[in-house]
Amino acid sequence: MEHAANWGNDDETWDDGWYLGGQPWEDPELYQSEAALFQFDKVKTPTHLVQGDADIRVSYLEGVTMERALAQLGVPHSFLVFPGEEHGLPKNPWHGYIKLREELKWLETYVGKPPAVGQTALWRHYGGLGNTLTRKQYPQAGETPKSDGLARP
Repeated sequence: MEHAANWGNDDETWDDGWYLGGQPWEDPELYQSEAALFQFDKVKTPTHLVQGDADIRVSYLEGVTMERALAQLGVPHSFLVFPGEEHGLPKNPWHGYIKLREELKWLETYVGKPPAVGQTALWRHYGGLGNTLTRKQYPQAGETPKSDGLARP
């Protein structure tokens, strides 16, 4: 969000200095020019934020700042905060379930529902020559999928 504040607030202060080639006082202009906060006027994509309010890797206040910027710009967004949680939500297994449930709802809202068996969907293939979208016919229940020759993980 903002590198100088992140440098002083997270548990791994070395990473900002390493990525940006120095400490905040050594190149303050670079820290500001690389900060997402100062580029937010370009954001148009609906955004789903997830934050633990006890996160020491990404300060909770960075999430609040991001949410306020999205609200001021009128960008559709949600801000899901888990009380007492750290980075990765390790304390309560239900929080991971809730996070996933809310992410799926978000995707249904802004991407669409996943196709039912037998429906056609778009698949995104990631390859060395860039991304391409192709149509994939889902098999009917009980059918064996036909190979299209594309390796998938």
